Amino acid sequence: MELDDLKQNWKKADQQYKGEDYDLSKILTAKAGGPLDALRIAYKRQLIFLPATAAFLTFICLSDEALNYNAMIWSAVLMLLFLTYGYYRNYKLIQVMQQPVENGIKQKLEKDLQVLHYNVKKELILYRLFMIVFIVALEITMYYELVPSYKGWHDIIIPIRLTVYALLFVVQPYVTKYFFKQNYGQYISKLQELVDQAS
Repeated sequence: MELDDLKQNWKKADQQYKGEDYDLSKILTAKAGGPLDALRIAYKRQLIFLPATAAFLTFICLSDEALNYNAMIWSAVLMLLFLTYGYYRNYKLIQVMQQPVENGIKQKLEKDLQVLHYNVKKELILYRLFMIVFIVALEITMYYELVPSYKGWHDIIIPIRLTVYALLFVVQPYVTKYFFKQNYGQYISKLQELVDQAS
């Protein structure tokens, strides 16, 4: 009698495990409303916005002879293209993660999440590097070409400008992480939570 009860409990536990695994797959691969789909949409928006902005800035530079060699604008274009490439890689990864998996879904998602976390860390570092490049490009532009719109900033003495740049360098990581969490991080955390809860 006890052996029969043990077998029944074993079957129930096995069915419960399969049900949880199936539910995890269903939630993560959902085409609407799931955290993966929310991430896919967020990255897709950037894949439209960033290249469009880069194309617009390029058009402005090429159409105005005075801006043909504007270091700051061309640096911004380069930054936008680098970011577009990074978002594109994440977008393709999300598409792969949304494909149905019959076996080993947890192991596969853990591996994909590791790649996603690694890409995110690189992007945050790139934002920091881009800020430095942007500041240097701004100073170069003001040194070689006094653009009227930069005159107010150019007239400020260098020690004050350097102080402002230093403050930006300190504050930038916190601001970037905050906006990243609002747009992407919350969905990645939700994915990680779902995977961790899976048996």
